Amino acid sequence: MLEDTSHPWNLNPLFRLCLDIYLYWDMGCSCFVHPDEQQELDTPGLSLAVHQIGHWHHPMYGSCTDLIFILGNLGRYCRQLLHSGRRSFTREALLEKQLYLWNAPSTEPTLTLLYESLRKHGLILLYRICGWNDTFTNPCLEETGLEVLIHRYALDTVNHLLQIPASSNYLNFQSLSILTAGSELRREDNKLRADVRHRLTRFVSCKSIACQPSCS
Repeated sequence: MLEDTSHPWNLNPLFRLCLDIYLYWDMGCSCFVHPDEQQELDTPGLSLAVHQIGHWHHPMYGSCTDLIFILGNLGRYCRQLLHSGRRSFTREALLEKQLYLWNAPSTEPTLTLLYESLRKHGLILLYRICGWNDTFTNPCLEETGLEVLIHRYALDTVNHLLQIPASSNYLNFQSLSILTAGSELRREDNKLRADVRHRLTRFVSCKSIACQPSCS
Protein backbone atom coordinates (compact mmCIF):
# COMPACT_ATOMS: atom_id res chain seq x y z
CA MET A 1 0.00 0.00 0.00
CA LEU A 2 2.78 2.43 0.92
CA GLU A 3 4.82 1.53 -2.15
CA ASP A 4 1.95 2.20 -4.56
CA THR A 5 2.79 5.73 -5.67
CA SER A 6 -0.07 5.85 -8.19
CA HIS A 7 -2.54 6.62 -5.40
CA PRO A 8 -1.57 8.89 -2.47
CA TRP A 9 -2.48 6.55 0.38
CA ASN A 10 -2.42 9.29 3.03
CA LEU A 11 -5.37 11.04 1.37
CA ASN A 12 -7.52 7.92 1.61
CA PRO A 13 -9.21 7.48 5.03
CA LEU A 14 -9.59 3.73 4.45
CA PHE A 15 -5.85 3.33 3.83
CA ARG A 16 -5.05 5.32 6.97
CA LEU A 17 -7.50 3.15 8.90
CA CYS A 18 -5.83 -0.05 7.66
CA LEU A 19 -2.30 1.17 8.37
CA ASP A 20 -3.17 2.21 11.92
CA ILE A 21 -4.92 -1.09 12.63
CA TYR A 22 -1.79 -2.89 11.44
CA LEU A 23 0.41 -0.75 13.70
CA TYR A 24 -1.85 -1.40 16.69
CA TRP A 25 -1.79 -5.15 16.03
CA ASP A 26 1.97 -5.05 15.70
CA MET A 27 2.33 -3.16 19.00
CA GLY A 28 0.30 -5.81 20.80
CA CYS A 29 2.23 -8.81 19.54
CA SER A 30 5.74 -7.42 18.92
CA CYS A 31 7.01 -8.82 22.24
CA PHE A 32 5.88 -12.34 21.37
CA VAL A 33 7.27 -12.87 17.87
CA HIS A 34 10.54 -14.79 17.72
CA PRO A 35 13.36 -12.50 16.50
CA ASP A 36 14.02 -14.80 13.54
CA GLU A 37 10.43 -14.23 12.37
CA GLN A 38 10.18 -10.51 13.04
CA GLN A 39 9.87 -8.04 10.22
CA GLU A 40 11.69 -4.76 10.64
CA LEU A 41 9.07 -2.09 11.26
CA ASP A 42 11.22 0.96 11.90
CA THR A 43 11.96 1.53 8.23
CA PRO A 44 12.22 4.97 6.59
CA GLY A 45 9.06 4.36 4.57
CA LEU A 46 6.94 3.40 7.53
CA SER A 47 8.42 6.09 9.76
CA LEU A 48 7.51 8.65 7.10
CA ALA A 49 4.00 7.22 6.86
CA VAL A 50 3.50 7.58 10.62
CA HIS A 51 4.75 11.17 10.38
CA GLN A 52 2.33 11.88 7.52
CA ILE A 53 -0.61 10.48 9.46
CA GLY A 54 0.22 12.87 12.26
CA HIS A 55 -2.60 13.23 14.77
CA TRP A 56 -5.33 11.95 12.50
CA HIS A 57 -8.09 10.62 14.75
CA HIS A 58 -8.32 6.85 14.34
CA PRO A 59 -11.74 5.33 15.18
CA MET A 60 -10.13 2.67 17.42
CA TYR A 61 -7.84 4.66 19.66
CA GLY A 62 -7.84 8.32 18.65
CA SER A 63 -4.72 10.22 17.71
CA CYS A 64 -1.73 8.37 19.20
CA THR A 65 -0.41 6.57 16.12
CA ASP A 66 3.15 7.77 16.71
CA LEU A 67 3.08 6.44 20.28
CA ILE A 68 1.82 3.06 19.11
CA PHE A 69 4.61 2.98 16.52
CA ILE A 70 7.22 3.64 19.25
CA LEU A 71 5.75 0.90 21.45
CA GLY A 72 5.85 -1.60 18.60
CA ASN A 73 9.54 -0.90 18.05
CA LEU A 74 10.16 -1.12 21.80
CA GLY A 75 8.44 -4.51 22.06
CA ARG A 76 10.49 -5.86 19.18
CA TYR A 77 13.72 -4.63 20.76
CA CYS A 78 12.87 -6.11 24.17
CA ARG A 79 12.14 -9.50 22.61
CA GLN A 80 15.45 -9.43 20.73
CA LEU A 81 17.27 -8.50 23.94
CA LEU A 82 15.65 -11.30 25.94
CA HIS A 83 16.50 -13.76 23.18
CA SER A 84 20.10 -12.75 22.49
CA GLY A 85 21.22 -10.77 25.54
CA ARG A 86 22.84 -8.19 23.25
CA ARG A 87 22.04 -4.61 24.16
CA SER A 88 22.14 -1.45 22.09
CA PHE A 89 22.55 1.39 24.57
CA THR A 90 21.99 3.91 21.79
CA ARG A 91 18.71 2.30 20.75
CA GLU A 92 17.52 2.12 24.36
CA ALA A 93 18.33 5.79 24.92
CA LEU A 94 16.43 6.76 21.77
CA LEU A 95 13.36 4.76 22.78
CA GLU A 96 13.44 6.26 26.26
CA LYS A 97 13.72 9.79 24.89
CA GLN A 98 10.85 9.22 22.48
CA LEU A 99 8.62 7.89 25.26
CA TYR A 100 9.65 10.43 27.87
CA LEU A 101 9.08 13.43 25.59
CA TRP A 102 5.84 12.20 24.00
CA ASN A 103 2.81 14.35 24.84
CA ALA A 104 -0.82 13.35 24.57
CA PRO A 105 -2.32 15.14 21.55
CA SER A 106 -5.86 15.03 22.95
CA THR A 107 -7.82 17.22 25.32
CA GLU A 108 -10.45 14.52 25.85
CA PRO A 109 -9.91 13.34 29.46
CA THR A 110 -10.45 9.62 28.87
CA LEU A 111 -8.09 9.50 25.91
CA THR A 112 -5.48 11.51 27.78
CA LEU A 113 -5.55 8.98 30.64
CA LEU A 114 -5.32 6.09 28.17
CA TYR A 115 -2.40 7.64 26.30
CA GLU A 116 -0.49 8.39 29.49
CA SER A 117 -0.97 4.79 30.64
CA LEU A 118 0.39 3.50 27.32
CA ARG A 119 3.38 5.85 27.53
CA LYS A 120 4.25 4.70 31.04
CA HIS A 121 3.65 1.07 30.06
CA GLY A 122 6.45 1.60 27.55
CA LEU A 123 8.80 3.16 30.08
CA ILE A 124 8.12 0.39 32.61
CA LEU A 125 8.81 -2.25 29.97
CA LEU A 126 12.00 -0.52 28.85
CA TYR A 127 13.39 -0.08 32.36
CA ARG A 128 12.38 -3.55 33.56
CA ILE A 129 13.72 -5.49 30.56
CA CYS A 130 16.82 -3.40 29.83
CA GLY A 131 17.82 -2.30 33.31
CA TRP A 132 20.09 0.67 33.97
CA ASN A 133 21.61 2.60 31.08
CA ASP A 134 23.98 5.49 31.71
CA THR A 135 22.69 7.24 28.59
CA PHE A 136 19.08 7.46 29.81
CA THR A 137 17.98 11.09 30.08
CA ASN A 138 14.81 10.88 32.18
CA PRO A 139 15.57 13.27 35.07
CA CYS A 140 13.27 11.30 37.37
CA LEU A 141 15.84 8.50 37.39
CA GLU A 142 18.34 10.77 39.12
CA GLU A 143 15.74 11.79 41.69
CA THR A 144 14.42 8.37 42.69
CA GLY A 145 16.37 5.52 41.06
CA LEU A 146 15.20 2.80 38.71
CA GLU A 147 13.13 0.54 40.99
CA VAL A 148 11.36 3.39 42.76
CA LEU A 149 10.52 5.03 39.44
CA ILE A 150 9.15 1.80 37.96
CA HIS A 151 6.87 1.41 40.99
CA ARG A 152 5.76 5.04 40.76
CA TYR A 153 4.90 4.64 37.09
CA ALA A 154 3.00 1.44 37.89
CA LEU A 155 0.92 3.25 40.52
CA ASP A 156 0.30 6.15 38.16
CA THR A 157 -0.77 3.82 35.35
CA VAL A 158 -3.20 1.82 37.46
CA ASN A 159 -4.71 4.99 38.92
CA HIS A 160 -5.07 6.50 35.44
CA LEU A 161 -6.85 3.43 34.09
CA LEU A 162 -9.16 3.07 37.09
CA GLN A 163 -10.41 6.59 36.43
CA ILE A 164 -11.75 5.33 33.10
CA PRO A 165 -15.18 3.74 33.69
CA ALA A 166 -15.34 -0.02 33.17
CA SER A 167 -18.26 0.67 30.83
CA SER A 168 -16.10 2.85 28.56
CA ASN A 169 -15.63 1.91 24.91
CA TYR A 170 -11.90 2.20 25.58
CA LEU A 171 -11.90 -0.78 27.95
CA ASN A 172 -10.42 -2.99 25.22
CA PHE A 173 -7.32 -0.82 25.02
CA GLN A 174 -6.46 -0.94 28.71
CA SER A 175 -5.33 -4.56 28.99
CA LEU A 176 -1.71 -4.14 27.89
CA SER A 177 -0.99 -1.23 30.21
CA ILE A 178 -2.79 -2.64 33.23
CA LEU A 179 -1.04 -6.01 32.92
CA THR A 180 2.36 -4.32 32.79
CA ALA A 181 1.62 -1.98 35.67
CA GLY A 182 -0.22 -4.58 37.75
CA SER A 183 2.75 -6.92 37.65
CA GLU A 184 4.88 -4.20 39.28
CA LEU A 185 2.57 -3.59 42.25
CA ARG A 186 3.94 -4.58 45.64
CA ARG A 187 2.48 -6.57 48.49
CA GLU A 188 1.47 -3.40 50.30
CA ASP A 189 -0.54 -2.23 47.29
CA ASN A 190 -3.39 -4.58 48.24
CA LYS A 191 -6.24 -2.29 47.26
CA LEU A 192 -4.82 -1.53 43.83
CA ARG A 193 -3.97 -5.19 43.20
CA ALA A 194 -7.60 -6.10 43.90
CA ASP A 195 -8.76 -3.29 41.61
CA VAL A 196 -6.48 -4.57 38.82
CA ARG A 197 -7.88 -8.10 39.15
CA HIS A 198 -11.42 -6.73 39.05
CA ARG A 199 -10.69 -4.65 35.96
CA LEU A 200 -9.09 -7.62 34.19
CA THR A 201 -12.09 -9.77 35.10
CA ARG A 202 -14.31 -7.12 33.55
CA PHE A 203 -12.14 -7.10 30.46
CA VAL A 204 -12.31 -10.92 30.08
CA SER A 205 -16.05 -10.84 30.68
CA CYS A 206 -16.56 -8.34 27.85
CA LYS A 207 -14.40 -10.45 25.53
CA SER A 208 -16.42 -13.56 26.40
CA ILE A 209 -19.68 -11.78 25.61
CA ALA A 210 -18.28 -10.47 22.32
CA CYS A 211 -17.26 -13.99 21.30
CA GLN A 212 -20.68 -15.56 21.96
CA PRO A 213 -22.42 -16.74 18.74
CA SER A 214 -25.59 -14.89 17.82
CA CYS A 215 -28.89 -16.73 18.22
CA SER A 216 -30.53 -15.83 14.95
